[in-house]
Amino acid sequence: FFTNGGAEAVENAIRMARLHTGRPKVLSAYRSYHGATSTAINLTGDPRRWPSDNGSAGVVRFWAPFLYRSPFYAQTEAEECARALQHLEDTLAFEGPSSIAAIIL
Repeated sequence: FFTNGGAEAVENAIRMARLHTGRPKVLSAYRSYHGATSTAINLTGDPRRWPSDNGSAGVVRFWAPFLYRSPFYAQTEAEECARALQHLEDTLAFEGPSSIAAIIL
C-alpha cells in the first residue's frame, strides 16, 4: 500500500514485520536516518533521536561498514565488510535470532 512518505513507510514496515513474525526486536545501524515519526526516529542511529528517544524496547543497534571512519579499524573494503558482517552475526547471536523481526538499513 501507499503512504505519504518514507517515515510512514518505515513505521508500517516495522509494524508488519513484528505482526507477521511475532518477534519484538528490530536491528538498526548506527549512523542511519529513517525518518522523524515516533518509531522511525527511535530507529535512527544518530544524535537526532536523543531529544525524543523513549528507550523504545526492541530497538538494537549495530555498526555497519563505513571504511572512512571504521569502528573496526579496517584498512581495506574487504576487511571492513568481513569485520562488519562478523559484528552483525555476533549481534544476532547475542540478541537471539528467534527474537529478531527485521533489520532496517
